[in-house]
Amino acid sequence: MADKINKELMSKLQEALCPFPEAIEFALAYRNLIHAIDDLVDDPNRPTSEALLKVFAQASAVYSLPFWKVNCDKLLIIEQLINNTYADSVLWENDAVVEHKRVASDTLRHTGLDMFFAIILITLGRDKLREFSAPFRQQCIELQSTN
Repeated sequence: MADKINKELMSKLQEALCPFPEAIEFALAYRNLIHAIDDLVDDPNRPTSEALLKVFAQASAVYSLPFWKVNCDKLLIIEQLINNTYADSVLWENDAVVEHKRVASDTLRHTGLDMFFAIILITLGRDKLREFSAPFRQQCIELQSTN
């Protein structure tokens, strides 16, 4: 998937966040964490204890980062909503009865973007959020359609 990411868009975001290195550090670590969680969920076999513990340790490190600690009062509710939406997407992904749930689950799987959007809103404001929001959502649609 990394080879399909819009590198120009990511570069533009990193450039915009350059004055906020702790935000960049958190965003990248959070992205890696949610991909690791998704890999565990998508594993057709039961994940090993070691694989689970590795992701738990990764989560502990992410939620100890300076940007999280300074902004956790704003980010915690976003994290809980992301978790809930992701759980819905996993539930709907294999719905054998209702086709639109399976289709919607592909989009809902990208709910982690909301954390990126919160980071942008906190550091750069609403105008920059509007600049990045639609292109990132479009990228997710394109990524999902190639899977």
